[in-house]
Amino acid sequence: MLTHQENELPIFVYGTLMLGERNYIDILHENLEHHEAASVKGELYYYRKEDYPALADGIHTVKGQLFYVKNLDKVLPPLDVIEGYIAPNHPENMYDRKILDVKTASGEIKKAYAYVINPRLIELEPNEFSLMETRCWKTFKG
Repeated sequence: MLTHQENELPIFVYGTLMLGERNYIDILHENLEHHEAASVKGELYYYRKEDYPALADGIHTVKGQLFYVKNLDKVLPPLDVIEGYIAPNHPENMYDRKILDVKTASGEIKKAYAYVINPRLIELEPNEFSLMETRCWKTFKG
């Protein structure tokens, strides 16, 4: 159950959940109030086996979009399924849903949900992950 404050957070997306990408699903579209360009600090990997990006901890700027949605309690469960998120700190999560600091295009820092790859996967399959030099899924050419 989300606290009131957590239910007001936007969602930072950086890959297949972005507008126009293959996992931009109806529930996102139906509940999207507005979006803007944004970025987070991290590293962006290409997960060859699954053909999508993976955000990890790091110091570089990773570009994406900040989605402001209504009905977050209805939007997060299908996103959790797509991202393989089971529960906080669950060892079998493919991605962990975290609250990160996100920088908007205007320079404002906001808290937002983001799906971050479970580091265990990179350790288990190091040959399946490669750094994306552009740190931007929209400009990446796998």
